[in-house]
Amino acid sequence: MAKYNKFLIFLFICLAYNGFSQSPNTFQFWTDYNHFHKLNGNWQFFDDAGYRIQQSQESNSFSRFHVRPSVEFKKQVLYSFRGGVGLFYTINSQLNNTFEIRPWQGFRLNWPNIKRVRIVHYTRLEQRFLTYLNSEENAFTLKFRYKLQTKIPVNNTNMVQGTFYAKISAEFFADLALIDNATTSDRNRFELGGGYVLKRNQEIQLIFLLQRNKNNLEGVIKNDNVIRISFFQRFGFN
Repeated sequence: MAKYNKFLIFLFICLAYNGFSQSPNTFQFWTDYNHFHKLNGNWQFFDDAGYRIQQSQESNSFSRFHVRPSVEFKKQVLYSFRGGVGLFYTINSQLNNTFEIRPWQGFRLNWPNIKRVRIVHYTRLEQRFLTYLNSEENAFTLKFRYKLQTKIPVNNTNMVQGTFYAKISAEFFADLALIDNATTSDRNRFELGGGYVLKRNQEIQLIFLLQRNKNNLEGVIKNDNVIRISFFQRFGFN
């Protein structure tokens, strides 16, 4: 089991290094609150709200606020369907402030489960409607996202109170359609970090995230180095 965990970590580090080496770097800080509320045996409401910031003299500085109310339908442990809408407000000192509405639909598959390791496949389809607040320009992007992730408990076999765990993920983005003033924004993300279960329904995560960006305006690949702190709270779960 320990050898399998080490192999997973080694594989994700190799993927990240290959994708992010020898490119310009920026640094960001993200923080978010994640809320889950079980409505009944099949449905749950969840949302996240957060703040992201990048301060740089060489690249565009920005601040971003977001909130994403969502729902999930889950009749089996193996898979679930998700959907919601994201609202993003970005303040950019060098470009144009923007407001973005992102309806989205998703599917999660929890497979395979190998002792402590549960692999999660998460696909999403996003419709991104972007409005530039300092001009009359608008843009639309249809984006596909696929995320492969796992959480591995370290000092317990299950995610019970007092458990430390490692989290590893890789996410890949693809633009399916661009309309009006939309720009291509190819992006890959790799996460490596951990968390701690404070109580039965509360946990905190500290993640280091590497994000590779390329758009059709600058034509340059840039890497974002992100420190992300997340707090999770659940209600209505036994």
